[in-house]
Amino acid sequence: MEKTEQQRNNLEPSVSHPSGVMIPVLRFSTPIETAQFIARRIAEVIGHCNDEGQNAVIGLAGGSTMVGVYRELIELHKHDDLDFSKTIIFGLTEYSGIDLSQDQSMTSRMAAQLFDHINLPTTQTFVPNTTGDLTQQQQECERIEEEIEAAGGLDLVVLGVGSNG
Repeated sequence: MEKTEQQRNNLEPSVSHPSGVMIPVLRFSTPIETAQFIARRIAEVIGHCNDEGQNAVIGLAGGSTMVGVYRELIELHKHDDLDFSKTIIFGLTEYSGIDLSQDQSMTSRMAAQLFDHINLPTTQTFVPNTTGDLTQQQQECERIEEEIEAAGGLDLVVLGVGSNG
């Protein structure tokens, strides 16, 4: 039996969001297939922006959900010449109160799992510093929002949903 285009693209019937927006559902057989699909989508956005002479502005989550995606992006960089030199990445998750240089921080993990393996200038990575009190953390979030606006907004956001939300 031949697959429909919807099945070939791993699309399930759309589900209705409470806002009335229909949201397509993507379902994959393995975590590797999922990571490959997401990495290819990120690469498409980066490639398109590079072709247009623009910065790709990407928001990425940290955490274990993203590890496979980061591995696939490194492979695309090494073997398919995916160029991150004009990409701006915003780290969207960080633990409150953890110094960014600590191994447990999402920032350190993202560096070890992705940034250190691609041609992304460190000046083009932005992560919230969450070591201050709540007022300082709020100011830091506002700073990150200003940086996103200055970069022209986000072209793509990739978030993971794990057991801790």
